[in-house]
Order: sequence, then C-alpha cells, then structure tokens
Amino acid sequence: MRVRGVLVLKPRSRRLLQIPELRQQLDTFASLIGISLERVHYVEVARQAAMTIETERLRNTVLSSLSHDFARRWPR
Repeated sequence: MRVRGVLVLKPRSRRLLQIPELRQQLDTFASLIGISLERVHYVEVARQAAMTIETERLRNTVLSSLSHDFARRWPR
C-alpha cells in the first residue's frame, strides 16, 4: 500500500542482473519480502484494534457496574 523500506542489492557482477531467470527470481524474492513486511504491519494493526476493543469493553463494564451500584444505593 505504501513504501515501508528500500531493498538494495549489490551483485558481484552486473552481468548477473542481465540473466532473465535470475532477475525474475530476485523480483520474486523482493515481492515476497514486501508481502511479509506488509503482513507484519497488518498483524500489528489488528493487535492494536483488538486492544482498543477490549479497552472499550472493560470501560463499558466498569461504567455499567458503577451505574448499577449508584442506582441501587441512591434510588430516585
């Protein structure tokens, strides 16, 4: 989705990059690395979202409990 880094390769010989099969293999490896980095990013995003949901759930539970206790102690 967006740039997260740069992959730099320094081949022993520039002629190696001119071999189509090797160039395709390097492109494939670079794509796999990019997909892996993106997956790590989205795992972190999912973890943060789960933590936010759990925090909100706990907050709502505490507020509900307090509200219930106040209503019981000081009825209208």
